[in-house]
Amino acid sequence: MEQVPTPPSQPSSPESKEKLKPRVLSAEDKEDIRDVLKMLLGSRGFEVDFVDNGVLLIEELRKRGPGYYSFIVCDNTMPGGNGIDAIEKIRKEMKDFDGTDIIFFTGDEYEGTRANSLEKVSYIPKTDPRMFLGKVEQIKAKQTLPPEQK
Repeated sequence: MEQVPTPPSQPSSPESKEKLKPRVLSAEDKEDIRDVLKMLLGSRGFEVDFVDNGVLLIEELRKRGPGYYSFIVCDNTMPGGNGIDAIEKIRKEMKDFDGTDIIFFTGDEYEGTRANSLEKVSYIPKTDPRMFLGKVEQIKAKQTLPPEQK
């Protein structure tokens, strides 16, 4: 299991706070897909932390708390805990994360349809990186709007 890095302590000056990149949590077990996600999200200004499955996704969210991650990217088929069950648990039991967007980035079209029925969850097939980046930009833009415009 890959360990999630601990981010540096929060800087005290406003100038140094601007240098911190927002973080994304991704549940993905395949190294090649992790590399692609790291490249795509890094090109949009995000740091990415990875866990190997849905069970570890839930553990990491509980450990870090709401607001630590800008959004979540989750695969479905992973050994040790699938993504759709983790997403359903987040939406039904972890109310502190209601405001956290989730991108269900998987090749599992059937479960993708199931995920789209959940609030603030977007199914995007792994075969469509342009759609993925479009959704990332949409989430990023929404997060930079003043609260009254969200």
